[in-house]
Amino acid sequence: MDDELVVVCDRLSTVLLLSRFAARLLDAHAPSPLGRLLHESGLFGDAAVRVGAALQRALGDGVAQRLEVEWATRARSRVLELRLRADAAGGRVLILGRDLTEQRKVERDLRMREYDFRTLAENSPDAIIRYGLDMRAVYCNREIEERVTVTAARVVGYTPAEAAPPGMVGVAEYERQLAHTLASGEGGEVKLQVPHPNGEVRVHSVVLAAEHDAHGRIVGAVAVGRDVTELVNVQRALALKEREFRSLAENAGDNIVRWAPDAHVLFTNPAMSRVFGHSAEQVLGRRPTQLTEGLDVDLQPMEDAVKRVAARGGEEMVELRFTAPDDGAQRVHQVRLVAERDDAGHVCSVLGVGRDITERVAQLELIESLLRTDPLTRLANRQALHERAPAMLAGAARESDSVAVLLLDLDQFKAINDSLGHSAGDRLLQQVAERLADCLRANDLLARLGGDEFVLVAPQASDASALQALSQRLHQALDAPVTIEHRVVRTTASVGVAVFPSDGQDLETLLSHADTAMYHAKRSGRARTEYYRRELGEAVRRRMAIEQALRGACEGQDLQLHFQPIVALDGVAQVRGYEALLRWKPPGLGLLGPDAFIGIAEETGMILPIGRWVLRTAALAAARWNEGRERALRVAVNVSTRQLVDDRMAQVVDEVLAQTGCRPDWLSIEITESALLHDSASVREALQALRARGIGIAIDDFGTGYSALNYLARFPIDVVKIDKCFVHGIGRSTRDDELVKAFVALAGALRLGVVAEGIETEAQATFLREIGCPLAQGWLFGRPSPEPVHGPG
Repeated sequence: MDDELVVVCDRLSTVLLLSRFAARLLDAHAPSPLGRLLHESGLFGDAAVRVGAALQRALGDGVAQRLEVEWATRARSRVLELRLRADAAGGRVLILGRDLTEQRKVERDLRMREYDFRTLAENSPDAIIRYGLDMRAVYCNREIEERVTVTAARVVGYTPAEAAPPGMVGVAEYERQLAHTLASGEGGEVKLQVPHPNGEVRVHSVVLAAEHDAHGRIVGAVAVGRDVTELVNVQRALALKEREFRSLAENAGDNIVRWAPDAHVLFTNPAMSRVFGHSAEQVLGRRPTQLTEGLDVDLQPMEDAVKRVAARGGEEMVELRFTAPDDGAQRVHQVRLVAERDDAGHVCSVLGVGRDITERVAQLELIESLLRTDPLTRLANRQALHERAPAMLAGAARESDSVAVLLLDLDQFKAINDSLGHSAGDRLLQQVAERLADCLRANDLLARLGGDEFVLVAPQASDASALQALSQRLHQALDAPVTIEHRVVRTTASVGVAVFPSDGQDLETLLSHADTAMYHAKRSGRARTEYYRRELGEAVRRRMAIEQALRGACEGQDLQLHFQPIVALDGVAQVRGYEALLRWKPPGLGLLGPDAFIGIAEETGMILPIGRWVLRTAALAAARWNEGRERALRVAVNVSTRQLVDDRMAQVVDEVLAQTGCRPDWLSIEITESALLHDSASVREALQALRARGIGIAIDDFGTGYSALNYLARFPIDVVKIDKCFVHGIGRSTRDDELVKAFVALAGALRLGVVAEGIETEAQATFLREIGCPLAQGWLFGRPSPEPVHGPG
């Protein structure tokens, strides 16, 4: 009796015996029911009174009683079927129970499923019919009368052939598919042509699917019919459009070519023939690499791209540069390749549409040229330096010659800049640039690195006396007074010199060693030239001291984040986010900006734990600020190349997001343009992984030297941040005005966000607002603060 409910009572309803199963149904701490009256025993819960009444009836007339009760305990509620048999002679009643809980649940579920089906079917815009295994309809919804103009009475109980209205086409195929579905369980689709009383013939698509019971057995089929007349008409219209396409293509100004998946030409329009000098007959059936006759162009990349698009689907852009056969001019065409698919979804051809972009490319190349020029001094900038100097070193190596790299840093420039203002500082830099340029020899290269730093690359530097004479000319040129803001200003420079190949084999090493020598020149009294030598150890010792202090920075409270607002240029300056700016306060040195230690941190690897601390702290701030906000604030974090390449950046971000509760779209990272030049494949892979997680990607200090426009297409960039050196020139330099306009327009064309940095005046903000720059950052809107006030959101 372990799994049966058995209870024995006497004629007074006293419980005399119960099975273990009945006892287990009682609440855990309930007293034993034995010896108690049935309605006081706890057995059967609220239904005990009904059971007691049935017990008395069984005793009274001797007829077995049957009833169904629900017994609710603390643990669960059960449905029981009870049978009561009386032993009149002995005065006892046997109560036997069967647990119907699961059965009733299944029955309820079936009723609900049937109800859901009926509700769905009756409210569906499609015609729905259910069939039994005998192919006769057992149900149809109201849409049958609307769609097929037959009543439900003419459908239910009939086979499709019996129910079909006169003139319906496709009924035989419909019955064959229905029989197949009922036999095999495989669904299918059938097209029916249904005549309407108004004389119109409508096309219906009917999808058949098998219905199964709980054991997987086929119990029927359901048919869902939809009027697809309009779709069929659209397909016919598409065929007409194809004919129209050919007419349009043959008269279009763009070059249009259709290739087979193996890249041989299926179709070409007259415009293509005019541009490339090949007739359609010469082109059809041939691949791009077979069409180079008379053209100074390599078409292998085009052929490869066609095959890639055919294999992968999607689209791809290809740029062709060639000499036009008609006038010999250099032309540039951009070709957009798009996969075309058949009705089965397979790529059947590749369509190429080419357009002459020669003028646009010329404009972009002009911008590229401008981006290689320092906008303030008109000297070569950092990018130009890194492009040209390696070639100068390589040439010297071939000739067994020397090249001197001179790094000049103006002395006390910050004091001049702070006392006379940024405008005066800019004019001083322009004067310095002109004077330095006057000292150059024919093959020398002068570049501005940024701020008050200049680099002079001087080939043919084997003659030490000539190099010394060059250094003296530089100091003499700078020593002459300069009048700025009606004040006479004198400036000097500390110069560090490193010589190729003795002091370094590459530009980066030479710049580093020249920087060490320049630092020593400043420590030795400024206004002098120092040559790099191994015994210059002060800079190294200082770096070691900073490195040692940095090792404990993340563990203590030395590191801080200050946040500068990024606002919308909408007249209200609503805060849209912040840039997290790192500060370091080691004991005894005061609050230091990143320029004082980040370079050393990158070289020593300390940038990795520091970077993780910055990312986690910024994420905590973003999570805290965005709690309960409707418009999210995004916090931007500056990330170095080494972090991207060496620190499993995507994994670090995942860990930070999990630890802080910060959402990916609340964070963005900012990288400098130089980061895109170092190990670009690894950087691109890291950025793509971050982008896939929803992290924003911004280029910081855009336009200051390393920018190459193709990086904007190669890397997953969301935002460009226009460097403050361009913003400071707004209203004072037409060239700067036009460059800023070009940056904003370029970002808009590429669907990138734009943030202008270093806004200090209302005039700058107004100019940027008028040219459509959406976001800005600078002291005009707020200085960096550890806990900024960002207003309602």
